[in-house]
Amino acid sequence: MKRFLEKHHELAVAKVALAEAKAGELAPNIADTGYELSLLTSFFMLDEMLKRSSPPVSSLEIVPSGQTLGRRLEDTLAIRLRELVTEAGYPFEVASKGDPGTQTPQFDLTAYWPYATPPAVSAGPAVNTALRQLGRGHLIQPDVVVWRTRLAKFHRVDGGRLLTEEHEVRQLFACISGKATIRSDRSQSARYEGIVVSRWGRARAPHFVVVTAEPVPSRLGSLAWGLGEIDCVYHVDLGSLVAAVEKAEDEPLRLQPPRPSDELRELIEQARVRDLSDLFDDLFDDLGL
Repeated sequence: MKRFLEKHHELAVAKVALAEAKAGELAPNIADTGYELSLLTSFFMLDEMLKRSSPPVSSLEIVPSGQTLGRRLEDTLAIRLRELVTEAGYPFEVASKGDPGTQTPQFDLTAYWPYATPPAVSAGPAVNTALRQLGRGHLIQPDVVVWRTRLAKFHRVDGGRLLTEEHEVRQLFACISGKATIRSDRSQSARYEGIVVSRWGRARAPHFVVVTAEPVPSRLGSLAWGLGEIDCVYHVDLGSLVAAVEKAEDEPLRLQPPRPSDELRELIEQARVRDLSDLFDDLFDDLGL
């Protein structure tokens, strides 16, 4: 890695790595350091992001890796989505678990309609038990939730008569899974969460999307080439990723076909992977609000 950093010493990210790390071994925390394509693409992508920011950023913050990075992604996303919802005047609430603007919402699916126990049913332990079984021993808890409070009609039977009532419910509008990277079975759990969200509701399912900073096209494809469990995969900076993959391919890498740039192009042109800037419009444009 040090040879790469010295070769590309003009990169802002490389300057940070050479200045901060012992023997120049500090890598971007989105990189799989055991996979050369991931490592190189991460360096190039972060440098592109620095150059594309407005105004251009000249320094980097050292952010811890692992779950801390993922939590920061989720909380930042929730904060920005809430700002956009407020600016648009839409009647939605947005929350993530670590977002300081979150007012202790619940994150279990069963706290929201269409997964909550219907008001005509006095108690819902059976629902919780069923969802826990579907969720491999735990209730599905999305990273970011978007919901609104509204009145909904429900029916119940009383003495041979069908009665109609209105009850206030928290309608789940969207679930967002934040995955800083896509590397393991844990990341693939987003696909399983999408299956539960789409199959277990009593009404139209909420949107279910994944937001990621993953630098390797084939790993993006492992989620994006789905069968309907996930609406779409959004990348935090798709333009920077496209440029970074092209630059990484210019390095002496041992690549198996298809070329990463070809795979990324197909994912983008098939609308399987989109830029994060598209997320707000994709969620709310068809509401007619």
